[in-house]
Amino acid sequence: MERVRIKLEFIFRASPTILYQFLTTPACLVRWFCDEVDINGHIYSFIWGGMNEDAELIEDIEDELVRFRWAEADFPN
Repeated sequence: MERVRIKLEFIFRASPTILYQFLTTPACLVRWFCDEVDINGHIYSFIWGGMNEDAELIEDIEDELVRFRWAEADFPN
C-alpha cells in the first residue's frame, strides 16, 4: 500500500495534561487510536487488526508536544 503524508491540526477542548496522557500511554492509546500498543523505550509498536506498525518517539515535551516518526515511512519527518 502506498503511503501518503497527511498533516492535520485539531483544536481540543481539554487540558494539555490529559491530551499528553492520551498520546503517550498504552491504556489511553488503545481507547481511541489502535487495538493494542507496546512501548519499548522510545519505540511504540501500534497494532491494528493484527498488523504491526512501529514508530519512534522523536520529540517529547511533557504536556506540550509529542512527535513520532514511523519506522517504514518513505519521507523524512
